[in-house]
Amino acid sequence: MKNKYSKTIPDPSDKKLNSRSIYFALLSGIFLFLSFPKFGLGFIAWISFVPLFIALRDVSSLRRALFLGWITGLSACTGILYWIAYVIVNYGNLPLYLGVMIMLLLACYLSIYFALFAAGIVYLRKKVPLYLVAPVLWVCLEYAKSKLFTGFPWENLGYSQFSNIFFIQSADIAGVFGISFLIILLNVAFFEIIAQRTKKSFVLATIVLFIWSGVYGYGILRINQINKALKEVPEMDVSLIQGNIDQSIKWNTNFQKETINIYEELSLRRPAANGGLMVWP
Repeated sequence: MKNKYSKTIPDPSDKKLNSRSIYFALLSGIFLFLSFPKFGLGFIAWISFVPLFIALRDVSSLRRALFLGWITGLSACTGILYWIAYVIVNYGNLPLYLGVMIMLLLACYLSIYFALFAAGIVYLRKKVPLYLVAPVLWVCLEYAKSKLFTGFPWENLGYSQFSNIFFIQSADIAGVFGISFLIILLNVAFFEIIAQRTKKSFVLATIVLFIWSGVYGYGILRINQINKALKEVPEMDVSLIQGNIDQSIKWNTNFQKETINIYEELSLRRPAANGGLMVWP
């Protein structure tokens, strides 16, 4: 049966269609940005790639797919990593324009992985179903991003679920990459329902929903196991010492003695009882 999304004809040159594709790609980036702190709306990650998939639906040109993926990545990474410019300017004592430029260069580099993801989908979907190629390709690229050139494991998709305590328990089995895989899989299910609305797409969505239900069930089980284990172990007095040392002097050797004195004074105010644990940052 002919794949609805395996078109080999050139992309339409209509400007409105091109603009719409760019808007959809940009929307995916905004959704991803909102999924991470400081907004932290992790549930938006479940649909964050749907606009990009819609933008790629009628695309056969790898060049255009690369561009659309890059737009998604640039908008997402710029929003997520905006704080890097602030750190560079305030603690690196560099001019504002250099801080912004360095942040944008990093965002441009990370956007390459989004571009490769989009191009890979367009190229491989003619041979492999989207619900297989998208999650696998994304995890492979995310792993590469985390390892290449000393690695950049920040902003991996799975981290967007940091507040979804039951869902992320499965990370003890599959790691953050497994969480990312499940998020992309759910995005594909939503896209298939929107794009095809066929019996097959609804069957796929049902299977994905069943998988997610199993993941949540496992999370509930693990939380219960952890709570039970905590009740069975003896209590320990724990003190967490926070000196609130300014970042600009934290690693300055001229202030090392003063910093240590602050932590010693705070520690002596309330020593850990019965050989308890005292934690310094």
